[in-house]
Amino acid sequence: MGSFLKPFALGVLVLLLAWGANILFQNKTVYDKTIGKHIRQIQKVNGEITAPDKAFEKVTNENLIRWDAVHYRFIRDNHYDQNKVGDYIFAFFPLFPLIWEVTGLSNIGISILNFLLFISGLILLFKALDISLDNKENLLKYITLLSLPGAVCFFIPYTESVFFFTMCLAFYGMIKEKYLLYFTGMLLCSMTRPAALIIGAAVVSKDVYMFVTTKEYYSLPKKIVLNVLPMIIGTLIISAVQYYYDPSQFFHFYHVNKYWDHKLQVPHNLRDWSQEGFGLNIASLFLLVPLMIYLLVKNVFVKNATLNKRDELFNFSVFYLLGATFFILLFQGGNLHGLFRYVLCTPFFFAFCVLSFERFLKLESNQKLALFVFTFLPALFTYSFSSFLGEWEFYSMGLLLVFLNFVFLFYFQPYKNVLSKIVFAVVLLFNIVWNVFMLNCYLNDGWIFT
Repeated sequence: MGSFLKPFALGVLVLLLAWGANILFQNKTVYDKTIGKHIRQIQKVNGEITAPDKAFEKVTNENLIRWDAVHYRFIRDNHYDQNKVGDYIFAFFPLFPLIWEVTGLSNIGISILNFLLFISGLILLFKALDISLDNKENLLKYITLLSLPGAVCFFIPYTESVFFFTMCLAFYGMIKEKYLLYFTGMLLCSMTRPAALIIGAAVVSKDVYMFVTTKEYYSLPKKIVLNVLPMIIGTLIISAVQYYYDPSQFFHFYHVNKYWDHKLQVPHNLRDWSQEGFGLNIASLFLLVPLMIYLLVKNVFVKNATLNKRDELFNFSVFYLLGATFFILLFQGGNLHGLFRYVLCTPFFFAFCVLSFERFLKLESNQKLALFVFTFLPALFTYSFSSFLGEWEFYSMGLLLVFLNFVFLFYFQPYKNVLSKIVFAVVLLFNIVWNVFMLNCYLNDGWIFT
C-alpha cells in the first residue's frame, strides 16, 4: 500500500502546484509582472473574439463546461435525448457521463476525480511493468510524465482520464497474464470513446507482428479473437444503448461521423485551429513517428525465440500511436487539430515512453544524437516556416517544451548530478506554467479542445 500512497501523494502535489499557480496568476499584479508580459489573452464572449487586459480566470463550475464538456454534461443529464439537440450527440460515448451521473460530482469535482484517475492509471502502469517508484530516478520521471504538456486534458470534464485508467487496467492484465483484468479494462475503455477501430487494428497488428517474429503461427487466431473480443462486446453494448434511445439504426455513433467530414484524402498544407495546438501537434508528429518506426524496426532484428509481454505492450502502443497519427493525417487532409490530444494524452504514449527508457539505455551515443537531430530539426524547420509563426512567442513554447521533456526523460540521469536536479525543477516549472496557461485558455473559451 505504501508503494501506492507515496507516488499518489506526489501526483496530488503536482495538481496542487498547478492549482496554486493558477491562483497566483489570478492576481493582476503578479500576472502583469510575469506571464502577462509574454501573452495576449484571447476570450470568446457571445461568439465574439476579444483580447481583454485581465489576469487569469478563476476555475468555476460554470467555465469548466466548454466544447466537448457541454456534450458529456448533456448526456449526464439527459442521456441520448436527441430531441433537445441534434443526433450528433450519438458520437459521444456514455461511460464517462455515467460515472459523472452516478458520483453526483460537480463540474470541479469530476475534474479533480479525472486527475486522480490519471495519477492512479500511471501508477498502475509502472506497477504492471514492475518499475519501482521507490527509486528516485523513476520517481522523477513519473512526476515529469504527470506534468507533460497537454496534461491539462486530464483536468477538465473530458474522457481522457477514464480512457487512460481503463486502458492501463487492460495493460496490467496483459502484462500479468490476467485475462479477466484485460477483458474488463478493454471493455470499459471501448465504452469511453470511439477509438475501438484504431485499438482493434493495433491489437491485430501487434499480434501479427509478434507471431511473425516468433513464428508461433498456430496460436495466432485464438490470440487475436481473445484480444479483440472485449472491444467487440463493448461496441455492441454502446450500439444497443444508443439504439434504445433511437431505434432508427444500429451503430448510430458511426453514422453521425458525417458531421466531422472525415474522409480519406491526401494531406496538404499542415494547419491547425490554434497556434498553441499547432506547436504541440508538430512536435508530436515529428518526434514520435520517426522514433516509433526506428525502435519498432529494431525489434525485427532481435534474435529472440520469443518476445516477452513488455515487447508486446511496446508494439501495441507503437501501432496505436502510428494508427492514430496517420488517421488524423489522412482523414483530416492536413489539419492536425486534435493530434496531441489523441496521441500524447493517451496511455499508449505513456507506455511507449516508460518502455523506451530501457531501450534508450542500449543505444550508442551517436544513435541518441541522431534521433534527436532527425526529430527536432524537421519539427523546428516545419514550424518556423509555417503561417502560424510571425515571431517566437509564448504561444510557440509548446513545441520546444515537448522536446525539452524528451531530452530530460531520455538524455539525463536524474540524481546523478546537480545539473540534472536543476533541469528537473526547470522542466516541472515550465510544464506547470504551460498547462495552467492552457487551462486558462480553455476557461476563457479562447482555445479549442475538441
